[in-house]
Amino acid sequence: MIVHVAEYLAWIISALLAAWMVFDAAKVSREHPEEFLTTSVEGTDELLTSPAAERALDPKEERS
Repeated sequence: MIVHVAEYLAWIISALLAAWMVFDAAKVSREHPEEFLTTSVEGTDELLTSPAAERALDPKEERS
């Protein structure tokens, strides 16, 4: 008896989570353009301020 109730409760929670994900995906796609959602600029500041990146981007340094 308890196992059946737990199983139905798990299915209900699963359905609610799936509905929430679909609703959130639709809401986000309405609020933001596709170009914004498919590009990522996170972490670029940290990458460009590292010493290795500065050496790689330094135009004065000659490469052999």
